[in-house]
Amino acid sequence: MMQTQEPCAQQQTHELETASHENQHKDRGTAHSMSTPTRAPTLTPAVFSLYASLNSQADAERFQGLRTTVFANARAEHVFIQAQAPLASLTVSNADNVHINACSAVIDNLVIRDVTRVVWLPATTQRSTACHLSNVQHIDLRTKSTLTEDLGAFAGIPSVGLATASDDTGVDLASLHGVKQLRLSTEGTEAVRGHSVCQTAETLVLSHTSITPTDMLPAAAVVKLSHMSAVPELLHLPNAIDIALGYGSKVRQFTCASRINRLVIRDATSTPRCIPNFEHAHVVCLALPHLHLTSEQLLTSAPALTNSPHTSTSVVRGIPNHAHVCLDCFEIDGPVPPCVKELEALEGSALQGSFVSHVPRLSLKDKCGHARINDVHLLSGRKVLQLTQVLLEGELASCEQLSLCGCRGRLGLTSIGSLDLNGAVVTTEDGSGDGDNNIDSGDGSDDSDNRALAETKLVITRVHHVTLCRLEECVIHDFGCFQDVQHLTLKECKLKDLASFPPVHVLVLRNCETMDEDGWCPDAVFVDRSPKKMEQLLLAERRRW
Repeated sequence: MMQTQEPCAQQQTHELETASHENQHKDRGTAHSMSTPTRAPTLTPAVFSLYASLNSQADAERFQGLRTTVFANARAEHVFIQAQAPLASLTVSNADNVHINACSAVIDNLVIRDVTRVVWLPATTQRSTACHLSNVQHIDLRTKSTLTEDLGAFAGIPSVGLATASDDTGVDLASLHGVKQLRLSTEGTEAVRGHSVCQTAETLVLSHTSITPTDMLPAAAVVKLSHMSAVPELLHLPNAIDIALGYGSKVRQFTCASRINRLVIRDATSTPRCIPNFEHAHVVCLALPHLHLTSEQLLTSAPALTNSPHTSTSVVRGIPNHAHVCLDCFEIDGPVPPCVKELEALEGSALQGSFVSHVPRLSLKDKCGHARINDVHLLSGRKVLQLTQVLLEGELASCEQLSLCGCRGRLGLTSIGSLDLNGAVVTTEDGSGDGDNNIDSGDGSDDSDNRALAETKLVITRVHHVTLCRLEECVIHDFGCFQDVQHLTLKECKLKDLASFPPVHVLVLRNCETMDEDGWCPDAVFVDRSPKKMEQLLLAERRRW
């Protein structure tokens, strides 16, 4: 019987190597192509954001598996988890922001580690013992459950926010001893224990809760109170430098540091507040609609910045010129003091432009019906100028931002950074296209028409040197008064025809119409096109439809 013998492994290897060696001499290219290819490096994300809807424990495990496989343990920027069903366990780690919405799903074992900020909306039957946190900088708990009765899981976290709204539960803050930032809103919850944690907190944001006369706040540098149920008659804040007493704070008297950064008081009651005599405040904001402080009170209590809804600008006379005062909803009864840097005024009668000539940010609105502004040219040179439903006659120039809405009269505009016109009529008054704003012209026929029109609309007779020009609900008889306009946007405007566009860098048309027979203007955006080319393209679009 013939037997076949397998060659030994060494012999096979030798023959393969010899063949390979010969092939290399015959065809180096072929030998090279048979070599082991170099594998491309695996790409992994540097950072990612994820929304996960978990309908089962298997989903929770797949979510965790993704962290170590697809995402290669990369740090997450935002993770939003919607728990749709009860979970035996859930682990979230290595993220900047985590939001867990589990209002209808109990999580038996929740593990959160190495996360900067957590927002957790637990089920009403959730227990804090099911939560294990490590290296978490802030947790914001929003719940109606009994979870707040035992906050031991949150011990050691530097910043904690609690929002509860239930008559059936209590809040025990004792476990949060040493917390640096505490935000507490316990609307509908009367039993709040462990107030002593507030003694070491550097930031306190409280609402719908109480501060007892025995509560001391020696470490609080930032204190914000609103809608409080009870506060001491005299609230001591010896080191507070950022204080915000919102509506319903109930604070009538308080102490603070001698030099503070910010004081905000908002109060809709008619009971006077006692403002402490601090040495200096960087910002003071007073919203006291039913009170009127005297100039002396403002001088002593608001030396840096005042925002208070009084009726007259005279209340700030005497404040140093270098101060930065903002006035909102004031009436102008004389020259506005130089300390006023921002002014929003309601006018019911004629206003002298000289009264507000130095205010860099100015908003004027007629509360009755088109009060006249005299010496309009004195409003030139504003950083921000907003005029609404006022009567204007003259010229405005050199404004960074200018907004004209629902005004009347006649106006020429030059050197405007950003221009917004609403409800105006654009025309060339003398028909020559140079935008001359003379009151009388020739036989007076055209001027007479414009005068009649100016009684109901704002007639714009010059638009020169404007970077960004936006017109909305305007009627444009002639673009001849436009010169050196860079970017022009027309929205819901009525144009004479499609042949009168000015040369601009960018033209945007939205929902406009024309006065010619067709009446329709296509929506379009043109960049660096000549007026003739824009007309041709628009007419072609008309014919196509």
